[in-house]
Amino acid sequence: MGNPDDPKRSKRRKKIPRKPVYKPEEESPKERRHKSLDEWRELVDDRIGEAMQRGEFENLPGKGKPQDLSRNPFQPADQEMAHKLLQDNDLTPAWMADRNALLAEIQAWREEVRKEWTWLQEAFAAAQDPERQAALQEIWDAHLQRWEIVLKELNRRIRDLNLTMPIWRMEVFHVRLDRELARMGMSRTLGGDEG
Repeated sequence: MGNPDDPKRSKRRKKIPRKPVYKPEEESPKERRHKSLDEWRELVDDRIGEAMQRGEFENLPGKGKPQDLSRNPFQPADQEMAHKLLQDNDLTPAWMADRNALLAEIQAWREEVRKEWTWLQEAFAAAQDPERQAALQEIWDAHLQRWEIVLKELNRRIRDLNLTMPIWRMEVFHVRLDRELARMGMSRTLGGDEG
């Protein structure tokens, strides 16, 4: 390695700036603390009040005129014209219209399931004949099979929509039959425990 006291070696060594030495009357780093949110607010209010007293807000451009708040500062400049056209003509982007249509279709499907369940459950409870109960269960099973096919197509459309969605937080979740039945307090068997 070499001798650390070698004069040639010390010339090559970069000088590292020293940290400032704190005087006893100054605050030491250990004594420093972060300001609370209330302290920051008070500081900002004081600075604004001092600036108002000095008259720094007197000759601002546009003083006394209403501010134009129509431009969205978070909107990319390249999309500004497209969004303005959509807004002025009361239109929605295609992906949003498709999302709203899918959500309405899911809600309509849920209402259909609830209606069929209620009707069949009431008929099942009123039926005294086991053959009639078996026939009602077959009707319910047929509905479940049909809904499995409907949901398979609906979930395909949900997947396609989610792939085109520019805002990931607005994704639509897939609809699973058993999960939906449990959520609505239903089961695959009529007359059994609901939920």
